[in-house]
This record gives sequence, structure tokens and C-alpha cells, in this order.
Amino acid sequence: MFREWEWRVLVNRLGRSTREAEIIRRVFDDLTEVAVARELGLAPSTIHTYLRRLYRKLGVKSRGELLTLVFSEFLRINEASGDSGLEACVA
Repeated sequence: MFREWEWRVLVNRLGRSTREAEIIRRVFDDLTEVAVARELGLAPSTIHTYLRRLYRKLGVKSRGELLTLVFSEFLRINEASGDSGLEACVA
């Protein structure tokens, strides 16, 4: 849904590491923990641990809340940057 540079801006705004961003992005793509683990070459239990910690850090309790948070942040960035959208935030 988001372009590569939009993900970079979103991750920066959320203050997440590169690995956390990779996991969030795959959750956003509706992959299961097992599928995320397979793509990233990690154990499913590692992905589960990452997600549990991400939920705590971001103050969410479910995948749905995580997705809502990411999309809400995207909309906030777009509103704050006016007509130029996220592109103004890349500089």
C-alpha cells in the first residue's frame, strides 16, 4: 500500500528499528507470524516476541490496532505536510 520512502518516513515517525519496521510492514501486508518468519529467516517464536514487544512499545493490543496506528500516522503526516503529502517529510 505504501511506497518504500513512505515506509521510511512512517518508521522514522514511529521511532522503530529496521527489523521492527520489516515486521510491521509484513503485518500490514497481512502475513502470518509463520510467513513473516519464513521471509525474514527467523523462528516464528522470534516474530511473536517482536510483535509482543512492538505492541507494548506502541501501546496497542492487536494486529488491528497496530494497522490502525500505522495508517493514522500516515494520515497525520499527510495532513501536517499539506498538499505535498509525505514527500515534504522525506527531506
